[in-house]
Amino acid sequence: MKNKLTVLLGVFCTSLALSAAVAPAPIKRTIAVSHVYIPYGFDSNDTSTLLLEGAFPNLCYQNPEAKVTHEGNKINIEMTATYRKPGNAQCAQLVLPFVQQVSLGILDRGNYEIVVNEGSMEEKREGLYIEEAASHAVDSYVYANVEYIEKKEDSRTVTLVGYNPSDCFQLKEVGVFNNDKDTYSITPIMEQVRAHCPMKMTPFRYEVEIPKSLKVRQALLHVRSMNGNSVNTLFNNH
Repeated sequence: MKNKLTVLLGVFCTSLALSAAVAPAPIKRTIAVSHVYIPYGFDSNDTSTLLLEGAFPNLCYQNPEAKVTHEGNKINIEMTATYRKPGNAQCAQLVLPFVQQVSLGILDRGNYEIVVNEGSMEEKREGLYIEEAASHAVDSYVYANVEYIEKKEDSRTVTLVGYNPSDCFQLKEVGVFNNDKDTYSITPIMEQVRAHCPMKMTPFRYEVEIPKSLKVRQALLHVRSMNGNSVNTLFNNH
């Protein structure tokens, strides 16, 4: 019995060694980006963000990653993914879309050039303008602490969902702006109604109607949230 177990264990270890020898180590490969969404309305106190949209050519690609480098007013973004081939097997030919949110950090006022995958056949170039902040605060306004966005099929109404850290703030107004191209920026502005604000997690659901002012079939919803954060999702704009 002992000899039989020893033989089985030896076969198992040999199989593992062969698998490890056949399966190549994962590598990083550049991934094409089909669209760059740049929200409107960032200023010099904001953490500026954008979204990259693309698709993996097959299921051997995973874990998209954006590397950001700054050269003066030029911002380079290299979009890569992990490529792992399963030994001698073929990669499943299934196109898998991805959307990657990219933080550009806090930028000074001015015009910036965004370059994605510079030098490649799929290189993308876009412009970004940063306004001068009106104050030294993180945000010029206090925004609702939005955690996610609920969308309804065939509806232009979305719901902003989250928890505010106190009930002494109430919703004042919701602004909806666009960049004249492909992005709606939504600003749920709060107002303080009492001087004393004890800690009390207060749930909210704010409905917002998205105007049909952009002509694209798909748009980005960029919702400003508390403490310089944002929540982003793609929206069927048809």
